Amino acid sequence: MSGFASIIGQLHAIGALTRLIDNHRIPNALLFTGIRGIGKRTTAVAFASAYNCVSDTQSPSSGNNGPSTACIDGRATPCGSCSSCKKIENGQHPDVILIRPEKSEIVIDQIRRLLQILAMKPYEARLRVAIVTQADQMNSFAGNALLKILEEPPDKTLLILTAEQPSNLLPTIVSRCQQLRFRPLSRSEIADILTRQHGIHANQAATIASLCGGSVGKALEMNDPGWLEWRDWMLDTLCCWDRLTVNVRLGIGEKLLASPTKLDQALDMLAYWRRDMLMAKFGKTTFIYPDKVNLIIQAATRYTVSDLIACLEEIHRMRHYLSARGNPKLLMDNLMLKLA
Repeated sequence: MSGFASIIGQLHAIGALTRLIDNHRIPNALLFTGIRGIGKRTTAVAFASAYNCVSDTQSPSSGNNGPSTACIDGRATPCGSCSSCKKIENGQHPDVILIRPEKSEIVIDQIRRLLQILAMKPYEARLRVAIVTQADQMNSFAGNALLKILEEPPDKTLLILTAEQPSNLLPTIVSRCQQLRFRPLSRSEIADILTRQHGIHANQAATIASLCGGSVGKALEMNDPGWLEWRDWMLDTLCCWDRLTVNVRLGIGEKLLASPTKLDQALDMLAYWRRDMLMAKFGKTTFIYPDKVNLIIQAATRYTVSDLIACLEEIHRMRHYLSARGNPKLLMDNLMLKLA
């Protein structure tokens, strides 16, 4: 599958985008928001393909002035086989530009290079599409440079930004974009993707789907052969967290910081573990970690409800400050000390 057909669980966003194509109402900029790993970048590329498809099949609603876009069930859909679609799929189209963070951020030189490209006319596309993924990772200099593009949008050009939260971007950038919110996928949708598209056993797919928070990207990371072993180490550590010394906790924090991918998952696990303990305190049995139910109930006896809520608030605060580009080492040390 290619184009919009390859995207699962985002019917609202895809419907809005196909209407933009069919009604010839393309804005200067779009902002796709939602957690990572749910198809924002894939959808942006599919939109570029749909608008620039050069299939001979005419869209019923395209008229004389619109693009001759392939159409399925009355909705603009890229054919996936024409020269334009193939170039975009292979990342070789000169008018579909992808900007992503270099190491940990998007820097001003990347935006300056984009400005130079956009100063020229498109080579062959009806609509040039510049996609800035993880736009919330722009530093302040890059953000201000990007604002110049939004204030003076080039002709026949669409800028698509992706970000987890609009609050992580400059308000002046957000106000100049038409925003589309992407939702987390359901457990059944995640499990179906893992089994059908990646050949993962149904039981393992169900376990991963319950832990990935609706993100296919996270789910695939969790399918790493060493992930279950790492998960068990994390949960065993959490079982006796209140008995660990300060130095041991700080050492665990340093270990988590060494792997940004694991850090995100570890923060999830810290929150899920305390959430499960809260469920145990109230006599509920809907656990995220049902295979650890005895350990959860035992650990919950050593905490009060207010303790657990305070822990969850600290984890949420840690995420917020990390997204605002706070000092990771200071934030992690603070979290390790406060999670009693």
